[in-house]
Amino acid sequence: MFRLLRYFSVASLVAFLATLVVLVWFYRQVAVEGISHIAERSNLALARTALTSLSPLLLDHLRATENLHPETLARYPLPPELSRTVGNLLVDRTVVRVNLFNREGTVIFSNREVQVGKNQRGNEGFRAAIRGNVASNLIYRDGFNY
Repeated sequence: MFRLLRYFSVASLVAFLATLVVLVWFYRQVAVEGISHIAERSNLALARTALTSLSPLLLDHLRATENLHPETLARYPLPPELSRTVGNLLVDRTVVRVNLFNREGTVIFSNREVQVGKNQRGNEGFRAAIRGNVASNLIYRDGFNY
């Protein structure tokens, strides 16, 4: 009788721990997915708001840089008012990265200067945007990708 009670106790403990691990893993997955979804929606709302206020300045800058060679883009700064507005987006770390692309997929501005002049034509986000679709993907790899 004592052995049966001991085996039952051990089996119950193992079953309880296994269930606990599965529930914790499931909750973590749901939480990460929920946070990612909320962050993507916030990114979209912020981008739309920023684009509304920047639209005329941005269109003028895109026209001005349309025929520039990718190597010269790094030396072609944003107009002061556009630069100030983009800088304000980056102040409180709500926005981590701002990239502006021309129609060919070349980065004409980035707050990470090494990206300016790079061609992102193959980037899925750029391809979706050029087709008129919205693409906002937040990638979680045990920490959010900045």
